[in-house]
Amino acid sequence: MKSSNIRLFLIFYCLTLSVYGQKKYVFDYKIEYTSNEVKKKKKFRDSWMLINSKDNSYQLRVSKAEDKFYLLDIIDLKGLSVTLKIEKDQFKNFDSYSVSCNSVNKFDAKSHFDPDEWEFLMKPDSLLNNQEYFVYELRHQKGKGGRFKNNYLRYFVSKKDSIGAKPVFDHFEGYALHKKYDIPQGVYSKKMIGKGDKIAIQWSITKLEPIKKAFVIPESCDFTKTD
Repeated sequence: MKSSNIRLFLIFYCLTLSVYGQKKYVFDYKIEYTSNEVKKKKKFRDSWMLINSKDNSYQLRVSKAEDKFYLLDIIDLKGLSVTLKIEKDQFKNFDSYSVSCNSVNKFDAKSHFDPDEWEFLMKPDSLLNNQEYFVYELRHQKGKGGRFKNNYLRYFVSKKDSIGAKPVFDHFEGYALHKKYDIPQGVYSKKMIGKGDKIAIQWSITKLEPIKKAFVIPESCDFTKTD
């Protein structure tokens, strides 16, 4: 084998070893949204998140936006979380970002949210601004001391969803329940938290656009693996 071919083989071999076993979180859409507290007519903030339209077991959220930095949280409902502080210019320009194990932690979704306490309910379709929406709820059935009983998360999903994404959830119970029930596909246009006729907080999607970002973590801190 010629020396040049040997060098190419060694380079390829080393690169293969370096990526083998790593976990890669790929995001293909950016969702911009606004939220407000309905009763006090108080706006919380405008923010955004990243999703993988074909895999809703993880997502990236902006926990805080400073002058020059983003504080980002990646939550993998299968068992880990990532917390990062990245310069805004750096985030804008990279396609792939290598995460240090120092930024990775175990995440026990069931300790935060118990899917057995929730049920899925399909509601009548809704017409908003001349557009039809599927409407469904995740309703809390138990809760400590009954405090949260009948609280619900209500989602409005356009019947003309253009990207065919899997349902987007913020909570483990939604991810768990969608495997059990036939929940409409698509990114929600509007989401509410409430109880009875009282709506406490409302989120509205203001923009949905394609994006190409990936975050890679080492195999040694992939807490989603089971023995």
